[in-house]
Amino acid sequence: MASDWIVVEAKVFGCVAELSVNEIPVGRVGHEQARAMVVPVNQYLVKGANALGLIVNPGPTPAEATTPAKEPVRSGGATATVSLVRYAAGAVTGDGSGDVLATIAWAGRADNEPEQFPQSVTAEAKVAMPLGPWNWQSAEVLELNDETTERVANLVEAIRSGLHAGDARPFFELGARSLQEIARAFGDSPDQGVTILRAVVDHSRNAAHWKFPPIPRDLWDLRLVAGGRMIECVGKDWDPLVRSITDEEANSFSMPMFVGRTAGRWAVLR
Repeated sequence: MASDWIVVEAKVFGCVAELSVNEIPVGRVGHEQARAMVVPVNQYLVKGANALGLIVNPGPTPAEATTPAKEPVRSGGATATVSLVRYAAGAVTGDGSGDVLATIAWAGRADNEPEQFPQSVTAEAKVAMPLGPWNWQSAEVLELNDETTERVANLVEAIRSGLHAGDARPFFELGARSLQEIARAFGDSPDQGVTILRAVVDHSRNAAHWKFPPIPRDLWDLRLVAGGRMIECVGKDWDPLVRSITDEEANSFSMPMFVGRTAGRWAVLR
């Protein structure tokens, strides 16, 4: 049975904003990206208290998102609004029927004097839906050191090379439970995620864009999220490390991943 959807809705003007739920990045909006964004986030939420986050004008790369800029700048009347909204199954986001669980409204200085960026704002949201518990909640708290980086690199390479060869089995071995949890978060069949990904790979393995070149390690930008319980597999360009090329018709495929270690075993947790 389909579940209610909880989404992050964001609108910005004159700035870039990174959005998060429970310290897990869920989107980036503004400037070269669209000025508005809607992201379903059931899989990152738990019953009870949750944290909605906004970083205005984050640093140049994911790992430097909260690093202070060298000089203050004028915001020029910039604004950013982000809300966590619950919609009934079948409703259309933005139709006015949603229940707003939390909102953050940010505005640059009214006098347009220079101000320091990035600026981070959080708000608490109470969720009544029976979401969780999730595997990532009980994952080990990690340190981003050389050993951890090598473990993540091995995992990323297994999934990248598998997809490049048209084989999703390495991802299923590492991320099957995550797919099942995401399905549970939205009230879907437990095997829906596996079925969809297998169909995508079967359909696309011979397509022009279905090539997954390795991203050079000096372009990686791994970062700890979810209180250190997961690592985001992301590049300095903010795109996932596992991604296909883009063909002449703009077709492409990417695999955003948050990985971690539970019971001593590395896995894709989201």
